[in-house]
Amino acid sequence: MKIFSKKQGFVFIDALLSLGLASIFFSGLIGYFLTANQTSAEGFKRQEALWAGQEGLDALQSMAFGDLSLTTTGALTFDGTEWLLSSSGPQSLPSGLSRSVRVKEVKRDEDCLVTTDPSGTVDPDSYYLESETTWTSLQGHPQAVMLQTLRTRWNAPEGSCFGSEAARVDIDISGAAWHLHGKKQLRNIIIHNNGSSSVTVAKVQLWWDYTSSVTQVFLDLSKIWSSGGPGSPLGEQFSGTLLDVQDTSIVSGSTVEISKIQFTNDMVGSTLTLLIEFADGSQIISENFCPIVGP
Repeated sequence: MKIFSKKQGFVFIDALLSLGLASIFFSGLIGYFLTANQTSAEGFKRQEALWAGQEGLDALQSMAFGDLSLTTTGALTFDGTEWLLSSSGPQSLPSGLSRSVRVKEVKRDEDCLVTTDPSGTVDPDSYYLESETTWTSLQGHPQAVMLQTLRTRWNAPEGSCFGSEAARVDIDISGAAWHLHGKKQLRNIIIHNNGSSSVTVAKVQLWWDYTSSVTQVFLDLSKIWSSGGPGSPLGEQFSGTLLDVQDTSIVSGSTVEISKIQFTNDMVGSTLTLLIEFADGSQIISENFCPIVGP
């Protein structure tokens, strides 16, 4: 009869324990890699959904405002030249994704501000655009990403509430004058915001018929462009250069002055034209004017 010694028994038990611990370790390691792979796959799927959602939003933005119509489950097709909207959504996309696009009405209050109040008035010149992408996770759970933006018909409004920023503004050049010694500073150009909401000055463009350069532009007390900054391009600029100024708001119903446009040479007798571009891309341009000589 064969008898195991205590020493042999302990070795056998140690081997079993080592095998068990190794099994637990490798099981945990395999579980970790499986979880990591699932997390990576879910992250990639969400990124795909974001791309598909952004494509849907960009497609709606590219369409003419008049080609948009209210829809809660819209679909998009591309005919080779442009995107087309239909109400036959949601539409199936590659990789198990599904996308619905929506065009929703916008309501505004008596001050023309966007409101969720049911008593608000539907704005014929505004839409909410939405693009929602859905899919099912590896664990079987429904997932979704939704993107939204506000689309406005600023360039050709049909309603009384909304119009382009430029449509709210008047430029008064009647008092424009050259000031200080050397007559290099143009002052007293007045901007009136006659609208019910703020406008934002984004760019300024000037034309003149003298050999000179512009170095500074001030709106009220704020320097909005200078050859050394803020704004661009940097350096002294010649006639006709579009100046990308520091964005500056003009609140509803207010009046501000272009208080200084600094030139390098005497400008008395010159004829100028002024263009202002606003944040929405709309523009207003003055008549040609010849400033008077100030003090």
